[in-house]
Parts: sequence; C-alpha cells; structure tokens
Amino acid sequence: VGYHNHTIEFNALDGELPWDTFFGNTKAEVVMQFDTGNAMHGGGDARVFLKRYPGRAATVHIKPYSKANA
Repeated sequence: VGYHNHTIEFNALDGELPWDTFFGNTKAEVVMQFDTGNAMHGGGDARVFLKRYPGRAATVHIKPYSKANA
C-alpha cells in the first residue's frame, strides 16, 4: 500500500503537516510515491521529506516546478 502526495499535505493543520501525520503514524511498509512538484507547490522541500522518511519512497515522481509559475 502507498500514497501519492498532492499540494495540500504540506499545509499545516492543527500545527502539523498532514504528510507527517500520515507517514509518522504508519508502518514502514506503507510506501511513498513522492511527487516533488506537488510538494514544492504546496510549500514543502522534497529533500527534507525524503530524508525524514528514509526507505519509504518506492518511487519519486519528478515533476517540473517553478516559483515564477506557482
């Protein structure tokens, strides 16, 4: 089982990012399909989350992102 992120997971709810709520409370077998463009568009730094949950990113969706077009 896994989860592909969008932008909303990187906007705090009750002081915590939904991405951290989800992956901080699931077993290591739950994998991430991390979408870099969606994360950055939502305000997240892809490197931070890939390092925070090592081994969880079974695949990484490299999507273009530009601050100028955000």
